[in-house]
Amino acid sequence: MSLGGGTARMQVEVNDIQLDCMVHRDGRGDGLGSVGVIISHPYPLLGGCMLDHVCQEIFQAFAREGCNTVLAYNSRGIGRSTGRPSLRGGAKESEDLRALVSALQRFDHPPERFVLIGYSYGACVTFGAISSIQSSPGGSHV
Repeated sequence: MSLGGGTARMQVEVNDIQLDCMVHRDGRGDGLGSVGVIISHPYPLLGGCMLDHVCQEIFQAFAREGCNTVLAYNSRGIGRSTGRPSLRGGAKESEDLRALVSALQRFDHPPERFVLIGYSYGACVTFGAISSIQSSPGGSHV
């Protein structure tokens, strides 16, 4: 998948759903040019989404630093994302985050390493995804 430098909103297919994503790609290749960042938002059933002000500040800071890819996304059933959010636990959301890492690895000039950031409930989702990402064959550095 190709996305030149700049920021775009796009749908990324993961598992059985489409996730509404905001993606920034940096074409410079310097600075943090090998790093991909994925930002998970607060609890969706209480209004959490990728447009949360904290998530947006984090997104913009990493984009300014020249990261290869910065991605914020709406989880299941939020914004333009399909599916239904979990009421508790976040297991499906953690699976979706793992699938997003895999999707970014299919981009042209993919990130070599990932920084996964979760804010509030997003931290629970991120924590649930980390161990399986680190242990995947030929896995990513998280």
